[in-house]
Amino acid sequence: MPTKEHFIQSLQQELTPVTPLRSPRVRAALWSLVTLVFSVGVLLLTGPIRPGAFQQMLGVQFALETIIGFLPLWTASYVLFRLNIPGIEVSRGDVILAFAPMLMFLVFLIYGLYVAPALEPSMLGKRHHCVFEVLYVSLLPLVFLIWQLSKGYSLYSPTQFMLMGVAASSVPMATMQLVCMYEPSHILKFHFGPAVMVALLTAILGLLWMKLFKS
Repeated sequence: MPTKEHFIQSLQQELTPVTPLRSPRVRAALWSLVTLVFSVGVLLLTGPIRPGAFQQMLGVQFALETIIGFLPLWTASYVLFRLNIPGIEVSRGDVILAFAPMLMFLVFLIYGLYVAPALEPSMLGKRHHCVFEVLYVSLLPLVFLIWQLSKGYSLYSPTQFMLMGVAASSVPMATMQLVCMYEPSHILKFHFGPAVMVALLTAILGLLWMKLFKS
């Protein structure tokens, strides 16, 4: 008759080794780098950089507006990967800070629309399908992010699903600052708007998935 020690040893032999997850900072950095290279690369393959865009980055308001547009790539993904590991405490303030760059980008656009735009509004560099480009370029980074998070132990919530959409759509949204026309109302409708749509649709589809999974 097998002893208790033999029984425990047999169970241990059947266990499959599990590779520990990297730190949230490393995972967020790797995902952000892949997303940045992919999103910018696709948009450059489908059209050129707006003439004079890099020189325009010397302007303080435009540079801040553009950089802030890219920040959700890091702020949202870092919080998501922290939430992905049990035992790491994430406060409400951390979540608010993750969304903050997106809201700040909106504030810059509203300021530009009603007070003073960062650049002289122009049709130069206009892309005819920029609204769809923001949407479809966000998809693969979003799928990649969901796959990466599936390796962890997230207790998903609507906020987390929305953060996924914000993180995935921020790069195509912000890259449009350099590869499409600059006009605040156009940016609000056709660059910022689709990014918000990705975040909301991700939250809605995530909630539906949770209900189906629980039922």
